[in-house]
Amino acid sequence: MRLSAAYQKFSYGGTPDLRIRIAQTYLTYLGWHLGPVDGIVGKQTRDAMNLFQAQEHLNITTVLDDETLACMRSRVEALPL
Repeated sequence: MRLSAAYQKFSYGGTPDLRIRIAQTYLTYLGWHLGPVDGIVGKQTRDAMNLFQAQEHLNITTVLDDETLACMRSRVEALPL
């Protein structure tokens, strides 16, 4: 069952992307993303990204843009150690 799901995900052009993995990691640290860090923009990632964008008063996008990624990074870097 899991192999079939993975095959379906990747057979439709959904290959892992390192920028998306970074964004998913940032969103996880910020408490927005509860899904897997797999490098694929699925519903959970897109919803988390859009909620983050709305909170930060950024343009709501369907793809990860440089401005959003930079804002995520700055928020993660500001977290207490």
